[in-house]
Amino acid sequence: MSKKYTETLNLKLELVNVPDDIYINQDSILPISATVSTFGFNYLIQLLKPQNISLDFQTIFSVDGNYAYSASSNIKYLITQKLGSNTMIETVKPDSITIPFSKLISKVVPIKLNRQFSFIPGYNLYDSIVMKPDSVKIIGSSIAVDNVDFIETSVISLKEIKSNINVKADLKLNEGSNVKLSKVHINVTAEVEKYTENIVSIPIDIMGLPKGVKINYFPKTVDVLYEVALKDAARIIPEMFEVVCDFNQVTNKNLTTLKPILYKSPDVVRNPRIKLNEVEFIIIE
Repeated sequence: MSKKYTETLNLKLELVNVPDDIYINQDSILPISATVSTFGFNYLIQLLKPQNISLDFQTIFSVDGNYAYSASSNIKYLITQKLGSNTMIETVKPDSITIPFSKLISKVVPIKLNRQFSFIPGYNLYDSIVMKPDSVKIIGSSIAVDNVDFIETSVISLKEIKSNINVKADLKLNEGSNVKLSKVHINVTAEVEKYTENIVSIPIDIMGLPKGVKINYFPKTVDVLYEVALKDAARIIPEMFEVVCDFNQVTNKNLTTLKPILYKSPDVVRNPRIKLNEVEFIIIE
């Protein structure tokens, strides 16, 4: 007859079939200690190998508030199923399992694009970069979700760009973040165009003149430099720009210059700027 062996095993617990709206911190699931007896040395060797016990959350546990409970009878039954009928369960510690959990919540946060773009000289973005989607739903415990204000993408590095951009970007979570994402990547697109630099002469308007005050000023026009996509260059006309000098700037009677301001420019131009810094004036009596 085989010799009877008794051994204490540490059994790691694994939860399965956990509802999607429940979050359980894995650190709260402690192993259980089971003292078991069996006959036959070879069978004992099998028992001493690392053992995991799967616990079906929805059938093994009873829920009360934010805690899940399982009685010792359930645990002993599962251990017997796992180790086999040749094993006798002497003791199980703890004799019941209590696992705290929290209900999951969700919210939508914006996506922040990490990019390193460099263009061939003369080329640039024509319009804003488009991210689809530009936001993502995060799911987790209340504490975890509240700590997240945005989700970043992995770095997109593109060099010597001269054509339209169409790439995928992975979404990344900060280390230790206990949230899940509804999506794992996004599409990033952008239109790229070749640009040219142009110049246009614009008349200067004077605003803010007090009633009865007349001035003479020089120059009467100013050059405005701007960059524009080649496809839009032909439709840019001087009437799309407006340069003004505000006489309300004159707080000192000895002041004889005004600062020209680019008051209006078309949306399709980039980096519009005035070549002149000062406009001279005299008050006409």
